[in-house]
Amino acid sequence: MRWRPARASFNPKLPSFVDVTFVNAMIGPAKASGDPWDGMTPPSPDVIQHLSALLDVADPYPAIASVMAGPVLQGFVPPEPFGNAQLLGVPQSLGGPRKITSENDTFTPEWQGETTWSRVPLSSGVRLHVQLIDDDISNDDPIGS
Repeated sequence: MRWRPARASFNPKLPSFVDVTFVNAMIGPAKASGDPWDGMTPPSPDVIQHLSALLDVADPYPAIASVMAGPVLQGFVPPEPFGNAQLLGVPQSLGGPRKITSENDTFTPEWQGETTWSRVPLSSGVRLHVQLIDDDISNDDPIGS
């Protein structure tokens, strides 16, 4: 005998419009090159390997955020993230790029300022493009896009 799930008769109607909010980000403990964001000491390869292993879980954000905020990274100077966010594939009337800033020295910034777009058409062509930069005294470092 084979088990076969019953057909679901529930077919929810999706909304035509949604609100989109860029809430937070998670920044790695070092630049892609392995160099530290600020300061002189890069994280050890063990820290990078441990964080990489955490990416294999279904929802890695809580586990990684606890490591990034914990004593493992004490002594490392986190970046000062800022940048911009923009919705692509929507009418310009929804608003152009938004500047985003956060608290200084953090691997897990929560964005300050206006990072919500209202009444965004729900379609597969809508994209959120985010560009993050580490604010330095001279020569800001790209974090990612």
